Amino acid sequence: MSNLDLVTVQAPKKHNVLVVGHSFVTRLGNDVYTIPSLRPDFGLDQAEVHCLGFGGGVISTLIKDESRRLNGKLRSFRPEMVILQIGGNDIDQEDYHPQVYMESVKHFITKLQTEYQVQKVVLCEIFPRLKVRHTDVDFYNEEKDKLNRELDAHYSVRHASPDVVFWYHRGGITSSARYFKKVDRVHLNEDGTKRFYFSIRRAIGSIYPL
Repeated sequence: MSNLDLVTVQAPKKHNVLVVGHSFVTRLGNDVYTIPSLRPDFGLDQAEVHCLGFGGGVISTLIKDESRRLNGKLRSFRPEMVILQIGGNDIDQEDYHPQVYMESVKHFITKLQTEYQVQKVVLCEIFPRLKVRHTDVDFYNEEKDKLNRELDAHYSVRHASPDVVFWYHRGGITSSARYFKKVDRVHLNEDGTKRFYFSIRRAIGSIYPL
């Protein structure tokens, strides 16, 4: 038997990645099975990706986790990396306050790191909205821009621990109304979903390159 016959090739280690958020994430988790150009594994050999969405959820929904869905997923899946697409529903609340939101995000990230040993947290920029329920559209989008800048300043790789990264979506998804559904003017249409999918895919690849 030659030495070549004894060589075994190990499959690359897959990193567990959990995408968490409100209805955008719920829809993404469903769309990867129904849109032909998308894949449930996000086309990544180096990661296993799961999506967990909480329709109508705000940051306190995740912190309190009254349904225990988040705790159950974190305990069973044990993600090394959590991607957060949150914040939109928080701004669209009558009692919204930016500093309270910032402190809540810090608290939640610390909880992920200490209680669940999450090694990397990617905080995605908040999506714009063309329609809101409890506030004003102009107010929402102005606050969204301010909050994204504050979160970027706090969590950017340049300023903070590399364990937490702020992620800007590319491809015009946050700057054009064409990627949102004409019916509800809040959620992404198919083109927008594809761009969201590939942005998440790039975020994972930037942390866990092949």
